[in-house]
Amino acid sequence: MKKYVIIIPNIGNMGGGQMYVRNKMLWLRKNGWKVDIVYCTAENVVLSEFRNVGKQILDIEFSYYFTPKCRRKHVIDEMYEYLYEEKVDEYIIETTSLPCATWGEVLALSLGAKHFVYLINESNLLDTNKCFDFLYFKYRRKELASITNTSLQQMFERYISIPVEKSYSLSAYCINVVEDCDDSFCEIISEQKVDYVLGCLGRLDKPFIFPMLSQLKEYIMSHENKQFLLLMIGGAPVGSKIDKEVYKTFANTRNVKLILTGYMFPVSRKLISMCDVFVSSAGSAWATVKEGIPTISMDGNDYLPIGVLGRTTNSSLFRSDEEIPLSLSDLLDDILFNKVYKKDISVVDSEPEFDDHLNFVRSGTKDRLYYDMNSIRPAITEQFFLKVGLLILGAKGYCKLSDLKSKIKI
Repeated sequence: MKKYVIIIPNIGNMGGGQMYVRNKMLWLRKNGWKVDIVYCTAENVVLSEFRNVGKQILDIEFSYYFTPKCRRKHVIDEMYEYLYEEKVDEYIIETTSLPCATWGEVLALSLGAKHFVYLINESNLLDTNKCFDFLYFKYRRKELASITNTSLQQMFERYISIPVEKSYSLSAYCINVVEDCDDSFCEIISEQKVDYVLGCLGRLDKPFIFPMLSQLKEYIMSHENKQFLLLMIGGAPVGSKIDKEVYKTFANTRNVKLILTGYMFPVSRKLISMCDVFVSSAGSAWATVKEGIPTISMDGNDYLPIGVLGRTTNSSLFRSDEEIPLSLSDLLDDILFNKVYKKDISVVDSEPEFDDHLNFVRSGTKDRLYYDMNSIRPAITEQFFLKVGLLILGAKGYCKLSDLKSKIKI
């Protein structure tokens, strides 16, 4: 029997990461794998496939080496007991974030598993120099990849320069979120007397959101004789108050109406079709391109437009070296007024498949060697409060304290 273990920080809410893991889990099961999920957070689970599934381990929110030594073995033993089966003759562990990767490496040693680090975040900051040593170890063994070449290059740029052809990247298929289904927001929009409907699909806590909203506000205010509706499909973590900040951004803008749907799956095809243009980033941008809606992709570094996705560019997250930042105002004019780019369903969709992922994993080093995570000892001055907090409160208590601190801004 073959077992594939995916360790992910959060199965709750709805975003590209959750959709990717859901798609991969279903594909692996269809192709003869037994799949187990280990996760940290499960608040507001949107995807039905994640309900009553997997094992919750709160400690994996923080890296292995930030956790008190007296706790580490207990966590590894807990995961091992949940995952180990005598009949399994091949284990693959996939981790999708830096903290999860540190636990995955130790767990892989216990299970004799292949450990594949697949970083699905757009940017990944290394918290210690030794963390670079660990990831470079995985990179040399071809056990490390990201969602774009740029993501891996930027993560390592302080330490080494990686050529594009050696910056391993794989597609995290997550764009199959649109379906034919009823949605109450369609009726709400149809009742609005507006000239244009602008859409944005994706989590509201993405870094590009507020810079993009500032550019949209400027554009809307420059066309005061037109009425706009801004439809934002996506949510934000509980307690973040991001939705209030969105409304605050447009508080004094008279010619725009806002609709924030919150987390949603599936997304109604009719709802998408009611938009004249979308402004999004990463996989979310491709989801609306697939539906034929002119979609402006935003760069994940400078938060400026890359181009009209599928028409003038194929870059959805980071622009290429040959591309320059564009004006959102000019692109919106071309779509809304000049009709240069019209609705056109020209992209042929395909079913999610991950043969390239398995081929990549199996193309790496064949021997079973693992990085010694116990060799990473972060500076006491950097980690004192975290370690003491974890030791006294535990992972759950520390997370609650951190959340409370962010809410009262201390």
